[in-house]
This record gives sequence, structure tokens and C-alpha cells, in this order.
Amino acid sequence: MSYNTNNDFADWIYNRYVEFLKAKDYTRSMLFLDVLEKYINTGLTERKFSRHRRYANALLKRIYKAMKTGKTNTLELTGKEWQEEFQRVISDYEKMLIDLNLPQEVIKEMVIEKKLSYGND
Repeated sequence: MSYNTNNDFADWIYNRYVEFLKAKDYTRSMLFLDVLEKYINTGLTERKFSRHRRYANALLKRIYKAMKTGKTNTLELTGKEWQEEFQRVISDYEKMLIDLNLPQEVIKEMVIEKKLSYGND
């Protein structure tokens, strides 16, 4: 395991929190929030994990900020899962535009606009 680049477990915990929150399964989402906190406080205590701890703390702060402002429904996935979701949403959007028989120029412009505004809906 590379101590410098692997934040996959923190991303996985965070993404499960977001998924259960969007599914309105608040009990399970709070369990994953608790797991993330415990992971930071017990699993990332060694100095060699300081980058992981900062990254996981940033995810935790993102959750708490969303809770404080009442915008937990706007939380997005992170890491590889976010990239996969982004690609899936953009390709579905492009297929929908093609099915509407729009000109290729218009489709290209609308896809670029969708990419730029993704997550800000």
C-alpha cells in the first residue's frame, strides 16, 4: 500500500454515507459517519498516515458543513465512484439529446455545458 496516494477506504466510507443519505436511510448513513470518525481517530493515528488523516478530515468537514447548512442532499460522491457516475450521467445525457434528433453542433455545445455545470444543479 502506498502511504501517499491511497485514500480509497475513506472515499468508500464517505460514498456509502452519501448513498444511504440520498436513499433516506438515515440510520445507516449515520453508521457510516460514525465509522469515518472512528477510522480517523483510531486507524489513522500514526504519523505516516497524516496525509490520509487530512484527506479523511476534509471529507468529514464537508459532511458537517452540509449538515450545518441543511444541504446534505447536495453532497456528491467522491473519488473513482464520482468519476464513474459523471461519465454515466454525461453519456446518458448525450444519448437523450441524440434521441431528440438535435444537430450535432447543438449536442456538442449542450454536453459541454452539462459537463461544466455538473454538480451545480
